[in-house]
Amino acid sequence: MTQKQIVDVNFSELMSRLLDLLSPKERDVVERRFSLGGNKKETLDKIGKSYSITRERVRQIEAVAIKKLARISMDPSMRQIHSLAYEILSDHGRVMAENQLVSEMLKNMANAKTLDTNAIKLAMRVSDRMVKQEKNQFYRPFWRTSELSLMDVKTLIKNIQKI
Repeated sequence: MTQKQIVDVNFSELMSRLLDLLSPKERDVVERRFSLGGNKKETLDKIGKSYSITRERVRQIEAVAIKKLARISMDPSMRQIHSLAYEILSDHGRVMAENQLVSEMLKNMANAKTLDTNAIKLAMRVSDRMVKQEKNQFYRPFWRTSELSLMDVKTLIKNIQKI
């Protein structure tokens, strides 16, 4: 494991700059889905009802907003976050449970006690070097490097189960 540089990023300023690039509806959906600003994470269905649209449409709005944020994520602070997360993933076999990855990131960030972990998750979500696998009946939420396919992870899990 390599010695990691401490990342000092003003997350509230970074999130404000990023979210200002979204339309009001996109911003609201992202803030509610990622529970930014101290609010509780909301379901697609609940957000959809508040806008009188389907949860699928909310998911589409969220996806468009994430892609929009990814295109403009060349901010130096964002690159620092992505590099740290990628380095940690690489040091841990290129795949980690989300809570473990966030915990490791916080160990390498200045002002970790005051950081919003949901802002960290959003910042990682717009990286093209990492992929989040959402929770389902088989897995807890986890992250993997983009060069490691989901099929590789599934094969690895099956091999571990055999052992």
